[in-house]
Amino acid sequence: MKDPEINIELTKADHLLEAVGWTLLLVLWAMIIYIYYHTPDIVPIHFNAIGEADGYGDRSMVFLTGVIATVLFVMMTAIGRVPAMFNFPEKRTAENAQQQFTAAAKMLRFAKIGVALIFIMVEMYSYKAAIGESTEEYGKYLLPVTMLLTFVPAIFYFLKRKKK
Repeated sequence: MKDPEINIELTKADHLLEAVGWTLLLVLWAMIIYIYYHTPDIVPIHFNAIGEADGYGDRSMVFLTGVIATVLFVMMTAIGRVPAMFNFPEKRTAENAQQQFTAAAKMLRFAKIGVALIFIMVEMYSYKAAIGESTEEYGKYLLPVTMLLTFVPAIFYFLKRKKK
């Protein structure tokens, strides 16, 4: 079946979610620039499962985090503009396509915010480790919060779709 042409009208909430996401991405880049100028030449770039640094590299590696986050964010933005690319859990019809596309695009907006927050947390964690501050307290929350920010938008979307 060819997907119907759907024009998703953004609500005020959609515009707000977009603005929050882009703002968080800018905050991430501001943090990266700050971190670059305020860390030693060699910084931790990888951490094991219990949060201990087990890989080190040049401080310019902090920019890689920003590049990865930006690429993911821009890709999700582009995909959100072509929701027919999504793999929906139910068959699309002319009657439900608008609702499915709108819900999927909203899920992506929340996912973009999650991506930005995850990368901000990773940068903060890496920065604390690079300047010698204890990361023990912060580290125990990193993985659970990352998992929540990664999976909650999709789970919420599927549960909401299942109810309808």
